[in-house]
Amino acid sequence: MKTKLFLLSILVFPFLASCGETFNYEKKINDDDLLINKKSYAFTNLTDEYEINADNMDLYFIGDSDVAYVSASEFINDLDGLFDLEKLTINKDDKSITFKYTYDKDNIYSMSVNWYENFIYLNSNDFSTVICKETGNTDYSSHFEMESGNLINDKPVKFNLDKYHFDIFNYQDNCLVPLCIYNALICSTNYYNVMFNGDKIFGYYGEIGYDEPEYKEIYSSSLNNKKQSSYMREATYNSLCFMIDYFYGIKDDRNIKTADSFISLINKNYISSQYASDNVRGYLNLLYSQMDDLHTRLDSGNYYSERGYTPTSISYSLLGKHSAKYYDSYYDLNDYRNYYLGEEVPPVRYIGNNAIITLNSFRTAPNSVIFDEHGNVKDDAWEYDSYYFMDHVFKDIVKHGNIDNVLIDISLNGGGNIGALIRVLGFLTNENIPYVDYDTLATRAFSYEYKVDTNADDKYDDNDAYTQFNYALLTSTCSYSAANTFASTFEDLNIGKIIGEDTGGGACSILPLTLADGTFFAISSNYCSSKMIETPFSYSFPSIEEGIGVNYSIDYENFYNDQYLANTLNNLFK
Repeated sequence: MKTKLFLLSILVFPFLASCGETFNYEKKINDDDLLINKKSYAFTNLTDEYEINADNMDLYFIGDSDVAYVSASEFINDLDGLFDLEKLTINKDDKSITFKYTYDKDNIYSMSVNWYENFIYLNSNDFSTVICKETGNTDYSSHFEMESGNLINDKPVKFNLDKYHFDIFNYQDNCLVPLCIYNALICSTNYYNVMFNGDKIFGYYGEIGYDEPEYKEIYSSSLNNKKQSSYMREATYNSLCFMIDYFYGIKDDRNIKTADSFISLINKNYISSQYASDNVRGYLNLLYSQMDDLHTRLDSGNYYSERGYTPTSISYSLLGKHSAKYYDSYYDLNDYRNYYLGEEVPPVRYIGNNAIITLNSFRTAPNSVIFDEHGNVKDDAWEYDSYYFMDHVFKDIVKHGNIDNVLIDISLNGGGNIGALIRVLGFLTNENIPYVDYDTLATRAFSYEYKVDTNADDKYDDNDAYTQFNYALLTSTCSYSAANTFASTFEDLNIGKIIGEDTGGGACSILPLTLADGTFFAISSNYCSSKMIETPFSYSFPSIEEGIGVNYSIDYENFYNDQYLANTLNNLFK
């Protein structure tokens, strides 16, 4: 299970990129005197979540640089279908272009791109979210509705491009911005990435997998195996610094003041190399060893990698202590589960007056997976969606009868999405489901309460949760991300007891990003699940990144010993 040591040699490179380099171009009202090349490329939308009809997009290249720029307004217009353009207006003055989205008369969101002062300004960090349309094939908010919502301490956000050696230009009445930066600000934040592989432009939704056909399509390029320009390496390193500094939600937990000061010298050298194989080494070392965060990972090579390259072999020796602890626990627990229960664990099993539900993830399936052509729920929908899974197992528990205690096993649950988590909690309690989302970038918080329609009768005032049972939660170090948030909310609502081992943490949602060289990676985003403590004069938002404690500890060898678990539940609920 653990691979041999992954050896790294120390290399010397001709240059080292830096986030602190000085501004290259004179700040001017107009940049028409620059040599800027405009080229049109075919565009392919690789998702059915958004209907985007653009067949091509224009890219701009400054001088002899191969780093792609886009027109701020053309880019948004080309992505009609991802963005809602009906409520969007565009105004331009002699120093900036401003996009204004009127959500309603009391809520107007704007983004200003200023080429003279070289910054991008959002009056609210919600701008990219509100202009984005809802996904078309997957309903992440089905079967629940918001009872209340409170935005605490909202304020503007300013992105300073000077610090990262990027320039914004006003060229022939077009505001030009680096594609890698603009994409991160308004597309990646909606889980959509626009990627230029040197030949074509692609739009991709979600986090890419190397075994998906889209991966091969995007990363098969005329750039494969080619040496990279110094422009590309500087832009790539600086885009990496930009993304970590602004969007990495657990910088404080990892003691990161700036990405440039955090990234080790050897990793800077690897990332700055003009050869893709070196770049990958630098990314692997940074993401897995230095950042040491299970939400942070490398999903691809870059466009210059060998054709067919996939970053599939991650050495155990690369892992930091947090990640290593997770995988050590996972292998141990998985061995114990197989020993006691076999490889095929039933969704619910019974021991006397106790039922044990095994819930390994929080999933929301696409509508095409849930419903048949007549709109009826498919018989196997429960195998792919957590809402229908819970409906399935609780109907079985009621049919079985004579059950007092229900244990929900999330000990090997590595997470999922928040919508599924909220729906699952609705089966356990009739209370409103709270969710607090803390934005580390804008230092603000969203406090929500949701009501769940557990029996799918389109009524949200029913008492239809299964409150007749005593509940316990089985957690471990491997209860991570959404499973960690689930345990936190389970605790806050006092639904029952938590047994096993403290959860592994993981508070932030995942943010999928692409660098200037096409490297696709994910990080813990700036949106983090939190507790909320309210006093008469202030709020505080304690992080749950380090996990949730248990009421009763269990040794690993008894995690899946059904008789031991049954005895424990009966003693807890005497």
